[in-house]
Amino acid sequence: RTQMLATSGGDGARLRDTLLMVFGTRVVDALEPVECGVDDLQVSLTGYVSKANQGVRGDTGRQFLFLNGRPVDLPKVLKVLNDT
Repeated sequence: RTQMLATSGGDGARLRDTLLMVFGTRVVDALEPVECGVDDLQVSLTGYVSKANQGVRGDTGRQFLFLNGRPVDLPKVLKVLNDT
């Protein structure tokens, strides 16, 4: 078994640092941090999106969605996000 990629990981790891290790400076510089939440529902969203002038509409090849730190495949959620 060959290790292909290693990140610092763990609870103390910053998402931006992990993105830098995986995608590199050019990609991360084109991202904007986003944080929002609905207190009444106890829901929060934290992550990164491409800057308006950097994004390529229709290119869904580099969309990653995580729920509670775990990768998930939720095509309906991605469709709603892409359609807005």
